[in-house]
Amino acid sequence: MKCKKSIMGFAACLIVFFHFYILMTKSPIEKALWRGAYIGVDLFFFVSAVSLGQRRKIAYGSFLKNRFFALYVPFLIMATICAIYKSWKWKKWLYVILGVEFFQRGGGAFLWFATGMMLLYLVAPGLIALKTKLNHPAAFLALVLAVWAVLVWLFQYKIGYTTIFILLNRIPIFALGLCYGSFRKWLLAKGDLLAWCLAVVLVGVGGYLLYHFGSFKPLQKPIKEMAYIVAIPLVVAVVLWFDLISEKIRVRHSLFSWIGGFTFELYGLQMIFGYDWEAKWLKLTHNQKGLSFLLTALSLIAIAFAFSMVKKGSTILFNRCIRGEK
Repeated sequence: MKCKKSIMGFAACLIVFFHFYILMTKSPIEKALWRGAYIGVDLFFFVSAVSLGQRRKIAYGSFLKNRFFALYVPFLIMATICAIYKSWKWKKWLYVILGVEFFQRGGGAFLWFATGMMLLYLVAPGLIALKTKLNHPAAFLALVLAVWAVLVWLFQYKIGYTTIFILLNRIPIFALGLCYGSFRKWLLAKGDLLAWCLAVVLVGVGGYLLYHFGSFKPLQKPIKEMAYIVAIPLVVAVVLWFDLISEKIRVRHSLFSWIGGFTFELYGLQMIFGYDWEAKWLKLTHNQKGLSFLLTALSLIAIAFAFSMVKKGSTILFNRCIRGEK
């Protein structure tokens, strides 16, 4: 898929919009767009799974080592920066980096998304092995969804523990992402017309579901956090639109693609500094909501890019030192 970074950049912008946009009118459409921007997280889960789904086998040890340095180490750095900036007690910092806070607070945990992704990465090699063994995406998807349904039923109706449903209800979109490559190959073989028709239908259906059941009063029945399941059609639609457009137009040097190169930095730094910065921008602009949001978003993007450059330079220097180069 040529547009992975562009989708990641778009998803990151949606998350910034969700966290920091300030409503300026009483329009239900404006509110729905703001409240529905949480699908940025679902896009991350989906796209991460798409990359993994292209493999037939994953070496567990090397995979976890790679993910440890690619995700956990940056997460550890962000947690430490936040601990210093917000004067956390050592116990809170320890609970955050060990993932304890996530199981206590779910989506209220610091950078819960990173913890959630790491938990999924722990089982990803097994899922890939199962998908390869079954050799049939539909059978694999049905089996994963059946296991997911049992887990949901067990946690909600037997144990009464729904704190982690913010992650548990992202398993279906992750499983769909693992199968997207096979679906994409089949769909493109049928011709552009069918693919574009499906993309349009999914936008319509997904938009309707998100507007009515995911935005104003997120659906909580028949299971907790049902709004994340409701979002699936629109998430697939967004990916399909990006995918189809990237087949016709070069998107690798787009704004979204550029932002897609430092999404974790943007996600982490906004949770540390974003709300404080927005409060200051509101004060400096005399409560001009739109301008304050724009300045907050641009500030976060700029500092996240600078942070990513420092990280990249440090990594290059470290690797050279390891190899004994000057």
